[in-house]
Amino acid sequence: MNGLGLKKLPDMKKDIKGFEFIIHPKTFDAGYCRGRCPPRHNPAHHHALLQSLMWQQDHNSVPRPCCAPSKLTELEILHFDEEHTDKLKISTWSDMQVVECACS
Repeated sequence: MNGLGLKKLPDMKKDIKGFEFIIHPKTFDAGYCRGRCPPRHNPAHHHALLQSLMWQQDHNSVPRPCCAPSKLTELEILHFDEEHTDKLKISTWSDMQVVECACS
C-alpha cells in the first residue's frame, strides 16, 4: 500500500521559529498521513470514493486520492499570556495531532 497511513512526525519542539513562547509541552508528536490510496481504499467521504472511481476509469480525469488526516485531536499548551506577560496561561489548540487517516 505504499506506506499508507499514520506516521510519526519528528518531535515538534518549542524552539521552532514562532513557537518560542510555548513553555509546555517541550515536544509533541503531531503525526502526519502519508501514501497514495489504492482505488476504493478507506475513503474519508463519498466524494473521495467518487474521485477514486473516476481516477480508476481515467487517470487523467482527476487526481488520485491521497492519504490525509480524517480525525485530529487537540493539544493543550502552557504559555505566557500575550496581554499579561508575567502570567501563565493554558490554551487548547484544536486539530493539532493526527489520530486517524483516510483517503481523500
